[in-house]
Amino acid sequence: MFGFLFGWRKASRCKKLIRHVQCRLKLLKNKRESIIRQSCEVIVQLIKSGQDHKAFSRVGQLIRDQNMKDAYDLLDHFGELIVIRLRYIRRHK
Repeated sequence: MFGFLFGWRKASRCKKLIRHVQCRLKLLKNKRESIIRQSCEVIVQLIKSGQDHKAFSRVGQLIRDQNMKDAYDLLDHFGELIVIRLRYIRRHK
């Protein structure tokens, strides 16, 4: 299946594209980590100031941001797995 899609002469192109995606994922993950850190600080300040209801509403967004960061990690690891296993995939089309 993959042989037909990528034309195995283009395996290096496939690797290059995966590396490009991984670079983009790294940027997105770093941005999301920054947002998560800021959100945690805001939530702590809201709790300290007694605004629990506002802090609670922010926790939902914090969880979504953490889930998105985890999804970026999974995609990055999956891309790395494909690069590592590309030789095996090529041999066992």
